[in-house]
Amino acid sequence: MIKLILVDDHDMVRNALASFLEKDAGLQVVGMAGCAGKAWELLSSQDADVVVTDLDLPGQNGQQLSLRILEKNPAQGIVILSYRVDAREVLSLVEAGVRGYVPKSSSVDELVRAIRLVAAGRDYFAGQASAALAEAVRNKDPNRLNLLSERHSTILQKISLGLTTRQIAEELSLSPKTVEKYRSQILRRLNCKNLIQALEAARKLHILGPT
Repeated sequence: MIKLILVDDHDMVRNALASFLEKDAGLQVVGMAGCAGKAWELLSSQDADVVVTDLDLPGQNGQQLSLRILEKNPAQGIVILSYRVDAREVLSLVEAGVRGYVPKSSSVDELVRAIRLVAAGRDYFAGQASAALAEAVRNKDPNRLNLLSERHSTILQKISLGLTTRQIAEELSLSPKTVEKYRSQILRRLNCKNLIQALEAARKLHILGPT
C-alpha cells in the first residue's frame, strides 16, 4: 500500500483527487493539507511514501515546501502536480531531489503512474514537464549540469576535510542515516563510484574549492 499526503489550497481539488486516487486499491490517502505549514505538521505525524503537492500555495509555496522536506529527508518521494510548468523551476526541483512532476492537465492514470514510480525510487516527468526539463538542461551551462545543492556541497566539503559520517551528522544536526543518504545522492549526481572520484569531479566543476 502506497501512503499519500495531498497538498492543494482548494478543498474541492483535494477531495476530488483523494476520491479518484483511492479508487486504486494500492493507494491510500493518509492526510490532506491546504498549505505548506499544515503539510509539514502532517509529515511529522504521518508516515507517507509520497507527497503530492501543488506549487501555488498560500504562504510558503510548493517548491519551498519540497526543499524543506528533502532537506530533512532526502529519500522522501515527492510528486509536483501543478498548472504551471516552468523549465527553470522544474530543473531546480529536480536538482533538489524531486522525482516526479505532473501537469494538472494530465489524466489521473498518469498521476497514478507517477506516484507508483516515485514510490519505487524512480523518476517520472509527464508531458510538458518532460519537455521543460529537457529545455532547461539544454540551456544550462554544460560544466554545471551535475550541480549539487548547498547541503550536498556542504557535506562534500566536510568529507574533503576528513570528517566521518557521525562527525558530519553532529555538526549539521542530522542523523548519520541522513548523511549517508546525502553521500549516496552525491555519488549518483556526479556519476562517481566513490567519494575520491566525487571530490575530484566537484573540484573540476568548481562546486568544491581546493583543500
